[in-house]
Amino acid sequence: MKSKLGILALGIFMAIQAGTASAGNVTSADIIDGQVMTVDLADSAVTSGKIATAAVTGDKIADGNVGTADLADGVVTIDKLAATIQAQLNLIAQLEQRIIALENNNVPGLGQYVSVDTNTINNLAGPHVIFTGANIHVRDGSGATYREPYYGNPNGLGNFIVGYDEGGRLRTGSHNIVLGPEHEFTHYAGFVAGSQNAIVADFASVSGGYRNRAEGVYSSVSGGTGNQAIADGASVSGGNENIASNYNSWVSGGIRNTAGGAWSSVSGGYQNTASFNFASVSGGFFNTASGDSSSVSGGLYNNASGSSSSISGGRNNTATGEGSSVGGGMNNIASGAYSSVSGGAGHTVSNYYNWAAGSLFQEY
Repeated sequence: MKSKLGILALGIFMAIQAGTASAGNVTSADIIDGQVMTVDLADSAVTSGKIATAAVTGDKIADGNVGTADLADGVVTIDKLAATIQAQLNLIAQLEQRIIALENNNVPGLGQYVSVDTNTINNLAGPHVIFTGANIHVRDGSGATYREPYYGNPNGLGNFIVGYDEGGRLRTGSHNIVLGPEHEFTHYAGFVAGSQNAIVADFASVSGGYRNRAEGVYSSVSGGTGNQAIADGASVSGGNENIASNYNSWVSGGIRNTAGGAWSSVSGGYQNTASFNFASVSGGFFNTASGDSSSVSGGLYNNASGSSSSISGGRNNTATGEGSSVGGGMNNIASGAYSSVSGGAGHTVSNYYNWAAGSLFQEY
């Protein structure tokens, strides 16, 4: 029996060697143990032409891997790897496009709100960067617009600066809007424009002009040259070298005027002073309203020093009594309480409720 099986196996082997076994004629059932081992095969007995496509898979290889030692030279070529290489090239191209998109759009999601227009818009030449459908927030990172108490310690960030703001002045404030060169800003939430202006208190503003200063909380200077609002709520509208130095005081314009009382005002003129609370000078030259709620409307070298006293105009007139008044003229004095001088020259009324008409004739 054994000799017959041996003869059969030998015949099958010889048939394979001779190429006489046709496809499908030799099966695992015809082989003693169902397997053809390397020892059962002659050299070059199995070639690529005798193996069907996809017939050799990982489970049919002893260790599941085909290494370089298992491959003949030239078996793996660029052409056979073309599909894999092309897939990798396609992936690289996609990644390159994503890199370009990120370089052109530094903040993901910003593109839908920001556009660039190189054309002329409303007679203004481009290019233009346009924000549409969004709010713009500039923050210093502290979590609040300002920190209590006032005159705190801003970190110098969160400012919106238009231009280069040249110069080396102190710039430690936060959340300020800055336009123009050489400004100083040291606190929170202010506005400064013009040239060489300073906002050195919280919520202060200088709208324009040159070398103006807003030094009080909520203080403001609208323009002019060398003006100062140096108290909380103080304001100077314009002019030259005017000073609003007390709470809520203001100077509208003119030259070298001073509003030194709380809620005092100087509307214009030259070197006028409203030095007490609620005092006012409307204009003229070298006039002084130094009494509480006193006023000088105009003229030259007039002084209303009594509480609620007033001088309408003229020159060198004085109203020193409470509620006293001088209508005009020159060198007149109303020193009695509620006394008055209508005009003329050199009149003095010192009694309470007395008056002088200001002419050669008057009735009592």
